Amino acid sequence: MEQEKAGRFHSLPAIVLLRLYEELGYPKVLVAGVGRWSKVIDTEKQSVIPGKQGSTGSAGKACNPRHDSTNSTAGFAGAGRLDLVLVIRDEIVLRGVQGIEGSGQYGQDQKGLYQAFHGIPFTVSDRHGQHKDIALRVLYQGMLIRLILPGGLYIFWPMTIPEYPEFAPVSLEMRDELYPALNLLSDGISEFTFSGIYLFRRTYGYRISHLTGKTFLISGEKHGERFFFSPCCVPDNDTIKLLFEDHAYLKNMSETQCKAERIRLEGAGFSVHEDRDNFDYLYNRHDLAELSGKTYHKKRNLVNAFLNSYKYEQKELDSNNVKDAITVLDAWRDEKGVDGDYAAGREALELYETLGMRGAVYYVDGKPAGYALGEPIAKARMFAVHFEKALGAYKGLYQFLNQAFAQALPAYFKYVNREQDLGDEGLRQAKLTYRPCGFVRKYRVLPH
Repeated sequence: MEQEKAGRFHSLPAIVLLRLYEELGYPKVLVAGVGRWSKVIDTEKQSVIPGKQGSTGSAGKACNPRHDSTNSTAGFAGAGRLDLVLVIRDEIVLRGVQGIEGSGQYGQDQKGLYQAFHGIPFTVSDRHGQHKDIALRVLYQGMLIRLILPGGLYIFWPMTIPEYPEFAPVSLEMRDELYPALNLLSDGISEFTFSGIYLFRRTYGYRISHLTGKTFLISGEKHGERFFFSPCCVPDNDTIKLLFEDHAYLKNMSETQCKAERIRLEGAGFSVHEDRDNFDYLYNRHDLAELSGKTYHKKRNLVNAFLNSYKYEQKELDSNNVKDAITVLDAWRDEKGVDGDYAAGREALELYETLGMRGAVYYVDGKPAGYALGEPIAKARMFAVHFEKALGAYKGLYQFLNQAFAQALPAYFKYVNREQDLGDEGLRQAKLTYRPCGFVRKYRVLPH
């Protein structure tokens, strides 16, 4: 690896915001860091490296963007749209928006695995409005990210997720590392979002680690059994064997992973099973919004009865009405007499902006009576509804809320993911009455 130029060293507070945009123009990635590329190509093999997808590129395995190769050297070139704002001491120092092309390499030196981007042309304007062209260099190494500017000036900040076998409790500061990798997953598993992991960290005692060159590992516990899952890709056989020394099973292996890895896993003596109780229910958004045909006759009757009985109002969730959603959640807990997912639901409302969630609040006769909250998944093909609460005093409110929220979602969401039934027969029948168009299948891997 080339020697870094000597220069001024800055450990001042710094924020670098990076956004990659898809063709529709909405943010696909928003992270504190740099180097999440829209497209990465192996220049020798002329193929897309697993783990990256561009707005015009092909999908690959969504592995951790930090390290995608353990080979000694692998060249690549990247292209995409980049928005960058660098802030030091509350002053805008660099600001730029430009289509970019760059090149770099993966490799390994005496300090360990690294990923470097160099020679990235970038037009910026400084705080005085002066425009100039510069070349940036970005280096990931170990637990550090470095942004290297001309003249050797660079800024660094540490990663928050430790390397395997060390695990750490899930914290809000980990979002910027986890979100980009999870956002690129295509299967649409509802648990594989930073929100889902963070909000239920206490419920399942989640702890997280980064498996160098491969994926994130999340360890948890349910009913006295420890489990783990690896959202981005399945670990190698030796690592799985080590994990099975203190975990009972691997949970939530995706259908894509199962197709690619089942033969390998079973050949190594592991057993792979469908986990029907954890299948996510997938609905066509248009079907939920329209409720047309004989299939939805009873649902339409309940919605019409509600509309004929009450005056209602729907408002997009924002800082002005989030307190009304909390009022509904509190009333729901009192009505049910159990906590259920109250703690996670309360925190989701308090942090919905930070977590990148969106929702709506529903009012009946001027009083808050229901809300829905979720987030985009599967590269924004799906919207996952994580929380949906309504007061039982209003007949047909749940059916109305379900339809109204589907109608309010942007048209680019083709599917609505309404999560799993967890083996609850009553919940299963209720979800089936909405005629799912499919399931997000999940698999469990067990040791010998």
